[in-house]
Amino acid sequence: MKGQHFIVTGGTSGLGLSIVRKLLENKVHVTLLVRDVDKATRIFEQELGKTINVIPCDLNDLKSIQALQFEDNTSFDGFIYSAGLGYFKSISDHSFSEMIETYQLNLISFNVLYTVLRPYLTSNAHIVGISSQAAFSTQANAAHYGASKAGFYALMNALRLESPNLHIMTVNVGPIDTPFHQKPTHQ
Repeated sequence: MKGQHFIVTGGTSGLGLSIVRKLLENKVHVTLLVRDVDKATRIFEQELGKTINVIPCDLNDLKSIQALQFEDNTSFDGFIYSAGLGYFKSISDHSFSEMIETYQLNLISFNVLYTVLRPYLTSNAHIVGISSQAAFSTQANAAHYGASKAGFYALMNALRLESPNLHIMTVNVGPIDTPFHQKPTHQ
């Protein structure tokens, strides 16, 4: 991995932050897509501009994703999608905006971002999607989260079949003690 270049979402909190730290430890150059540039700057103050670059991008705004631009010679050896959202309440208690936001961030934004990044991925790039065991287990108060993660799991499997040259991995984690479980939030 040393010397490779990965682009990462969700890298300023929880599991995503741990992944970014491990990548940096292994001498991987990281480009972070973040909503909060100030937060990323505080977290990665020492590495900023050396082994890590920060690009503002709100994954809840599809136009923000579609507007991403990279230099022609940019290439990514890996793409890690660790952004995620969950509102844990009954189906009837979800607002329309919470439902849409859940599916958009957990499923649709990945697909739009993958489409934007595809020309910049190396021919044997690694694509890692952080999903959840909720994709396989129906639970009260987690219907939209679980359904969005089931869709993400299916999408990653289809991508694996359609792009055999890419190294696709879906990580279906269980509960982890991160800020994600402290309140409904983005990872």
